[in-house]
Amino acid sequence: MDSLFYIWLIIGAVLMVAEIVGTDYFLLFLGLSALITSIVAATGFSLQVQIIVFCILSFCSIIFWFYRHSKTGKDEKTDYQPNSGLRTLVGRVSLVDSVGSDSTVKIVVNDTVYLAFVRDGSVLKPGESVKIVDFDASSDRLIVEKDNK
Repeated sequence: MDSLFYIWLIIGAVLMVAEIVGTDYFLLFLGLSALITSIVAATGFSLQVQIIVFCILSFCSIIFWFYRHSKTGKDEKTDYQPNSGLRTLVGRVSLVDSVGSDSTVKIVVNDTVYLAFVRDGSVLKPGESVKIVDFDASSDRLIVEKDNK
């Protein structure tokens, strides 16, 4: 067999092993293209034909990968925030359960206690009514202000 067969085989194996590090299956398709090209090399085609076959297979596999990745990418890459359910609490009125330091309070909504920041820095007392105006996704805390009703 020609030495080009082994070269294509090694290239394909290296690309497929390199895919173990990645997670997008991009190198897997290129490795398969090189392995198929090694079969073409084993049949005795010239180096130019082998390169053309590899380029065509690689191009087709890249197009397939982009098509597949764009279909699944939309479902997988959602803007996921663990406590995004906190958004549903915005606009509700609640009672202060306890007051902590640095403008933090604990409020009770539907028998669940949440940590919250006081927006305007006003001093609140347990039992006072507050309105939930926003939430901070980075700290998983609600932002409240004194309810003036």
